[in-house]
Amino acid sequence: TSVTSTGASTISTTSAATSTRPAPVIFPPIEGGSANWVFHLGLNCWEEHGAVSLPDSNPLLGTYTVEECRQKCEIHPDCEAAVIATHVSTPTFPCFLRTRVEIAQCRSYADFDVWEIQRTPSTTSLSSSTTSTSVTSTGASTISTTSAATSTRPAPVIFPPIEGGSANWVFHLGLNCWEEHGAVSLPDSNPLLGTYTVEECRQKCEIHPDCEAAVIATHVSTPTFPCFLRTRVEIAQCRSYADFDVWEIQRTPSTTSLSSSTTSTSVTSTG
Repeated sequence: TSVTSTGASTISTTSAATSTRPAPVIFPPIEGGSANWVFHLGLNCWEEHGAVSLPDSNPLLGTYTVEECRQKCEIHPDCEAAVIATHVSTPTFPCFLRTRVEIAQCRSYADFDVWEIQRTPSTTSLSSSTTSTSVTSTGASTISTTSAATSTRPAPVIFPPIEGGSANWVFHLGLNCWEEHGAVSLPDSNPLLGTYTVEECRQKCEIHPDCEAAVIATHVSTPTFPCFLRTRVEIAQCRSYADFDVWEIQRTPSTTSLSSSTTSTSVTSTG
């Protein structure tokens, strides 16, 4: 099914590689590009695990922003995915270019994300390992923002409610909010006792009436992570932080309007 040129959509998949992670999301082309991108959070693809490294690209020399790494992939005719290592607490990251990508054979990996390139922007049909869904009022959309906190990261994305929930979520990749940096910790939640999948952490936030965001520490190479619950969230005051992601809760699911720090783009149905 088609997706508008500025929208992003969630993707349904039965791949074991994504069973403990959020569903992949289709992103529109980067500035100056023409290809759509499928973002796989917490995934890694490498030799004998779903991909082959391109020459002199394991990783590329230097470090790059997420957009720069995707640009390197798009200009390489054989590149099928950009793999970004997010274990460093800097605004630029090691960038790996991959070919012969089989997402179902890739592995969950907390410190890595995969940006799978789709070189035909007029369609969102994916490889045989994934199937796309249409964008509806509850689908994911990209968000335009002028916040300095997001200047070196991909635009936030609105996700639909989790199973059993009613709130939408705004996903901020590589961001952290804490005391004097955009948020206040809820009692006994800095972090919660134990570790959680991304969905479980968001569930914990949604059932807490004062929770405005779930912050997830992704520096551990396991399918469950430390989970921090935050209130009094000001996204513009949060900080870019490679090993953390912020899931900002929007408790009115019938609208995708955001706090004053961000403005959302409209999502239309193309199904």
